[in-house]
Amino acid sequence: MNSSKPILLIENNEDDAKDIKTALNDIHIINVMVHKTNIDEAYEHLRDEQKPKPCIILLDLNLPRMGAFEFVKTLKADHILKRIPIIVLMSSETNGEVAQSSGLDVAGYISKPFDYKQFIETMRDLNVQWYLNSKQDK
Repeated sequence: MNSSKPILLIENNEDDAKDIKTALNDIHIINVMVHKTNIDEAYEHLRDEQKPKPCIILLDLNLPRMGAFEFVKTLKADHILKRIPIIVLMSSETNGEVAQSSGLDVAGYISKPFDYKQFIETMRDLNVQWYLNSKQDK
């Protein structure tokens, strides 16, 4: 991933957030992790012009207040924020089916609770994809 840009994690479960941070450290992702626990905080952070835009958003599907579906639609309607890739973190296969059938414009889905090895492999694959896409953009 582009280490000059942060990763935005939107996750209200502290244990899941800790697992994600540990996994990213274990595969030597050196991006700064910005952790927000709800959509309102995340949107405020994203709209702050003084803060760098993230290279990717890791978004918990089950968040209080505004849900992930509305958040993604809001971001994709914003001409500045719509280019940020979003990975949806889901807590069940049923949520995954619902999310995928909703037609959300996201880069991918990861199931929770995390199988650590599977999560590591997914994040490695994502990192490789990110690297290859950044080379094509140049």
